[in-house]
Amino acid sequence: MENKMPNQDQITSLLIVDDNPKNIQVLGSILAKEGYKVYFAQNGLDALKKVQITRPDLILLDIIMPELDGFETCVRLKASPETQNIPVIFLTARTETEDIVKGFQLGAVDYVTKPFQKEEILVRIQTHLQLQQMQKQLEAQNTLLQQEIHERNLALEQAWNTQLALLPQIETNFSGIQLVAKYVPMDKIGGDFYDIVDLKDGKTGIFIADVTGHGVSAALLSSMISGLFRILSRGIDSPAKVMHRLNEMFYNKKPLDKFASALYCIYSKEKQSLTYTSAGHPYGYIIRPETRELLTLKQAQGTLLGIHSGSEGLFQEKTIPLLPGDKVFLYTDGITDIANPQNELFESRELERFLMKKASLSIQELIGEIYAHVLEFSGKEKFEDDITMVGFECERL
Repeated sequence: MENKMPNQDQITSLLIVDDNPKNIQVLGSILAKEGYKVYFAQNGLDALKKVQITRPDLILLDIIMPELDGFETCVRLKASPETQNIPVIFLTARTETEDIVKGFQLGAVDYVTKPFQKEEILVRIQTHLQLQQMQKQLEAQNTLLQQEIHERNLALEQAWNTQLALLPQIETNFSGIQLVAKYVPMDKIGGDFYDIVDLKDGKTGIFIADVTGHGVSAALLSSMISGLFRILSRGIDSPAKVMHRLNEMFYNKKPLDKFASALYCIYSKEKQSLTYTSAGHPYGYIIRPETRELLTLKQAQGTLLGIHSGSEGLFQEKTIPLLPGDKVFLYTDGITDIANPQNELFESRELERFLMKKASLSIQELIGEIYAHVLEFSGKEKFEDDITMVGFECERL
């Protein structure tokens, strides 16, 4: 993966705060090779002094440290007008839900768990630097409107590349299934998000979500959801439990008028089954060419993310056996909400008819045909909502 520095007049600077010299050495070497200017602090008190001198663009902050831990350090950073807008990413080996929630409540923008992967931490750093830069540009648009339009287009182009880098690089054959995805944001960056995670033991997690709104604000929230999902999915082997904890964290952090829909499936190669739960998301489908059946994933519906909190009963899960050749198709409502020139919606009924008509196609061909069909149906060159489709096909015996 190619990593590109943010478009800034000065070299981007980062402050690493960690009491482990080995962690500082390893992480500092990686970031320095990427062209970042790197500063170091060995504890929270040292960090508060260094930040006044160096004024970094982003802070990588360990949680467990002597004298002043990462949580209290973050509190003090966010309490100061001079440092409150500096993005803070926690570096931690702790993945308990309470710690994650607390970190976001204190103002952190993301978590990276130890031991970290080089590509993951570089992409997450780039993402929050880009979003921070765009936020500053948008705040200045009233006084610099014409200049802002030009700069915003450049920043959105960069953010588009970064957002694509965050999406999984899908392999042709993964745990016995062929995975395909298509993501088309309405305006460069958007609120749709999908992820594919290897859960080991022949299991694969497929997650798709749609945050209300578009552009920078939706991208910020989808980035939050993606980080939370990555952490939760690694240690929880239940779609309903993952969705419950994700809802709790999202509910406590998001703006009052924002929410998201999501659908999470776990495919088991050993059991040849699909276990799923939904948070107010459009139904997914199982296309069964052998019997010309279209099964709907609607038996495990739950509330939208961010609407309610407190009860694990908000989300149920259902397991469905799969057959060789079955195709699973997930999507966001940008597909069914497309209107033609007569203002008629595409709707799920038309989608279901199309899926059955094209049931013999491979999942890759099917997703391509759907996109071409809705593009023709709309009669427009640009959609009015983000569009995401994810599908996989079970191997034939």
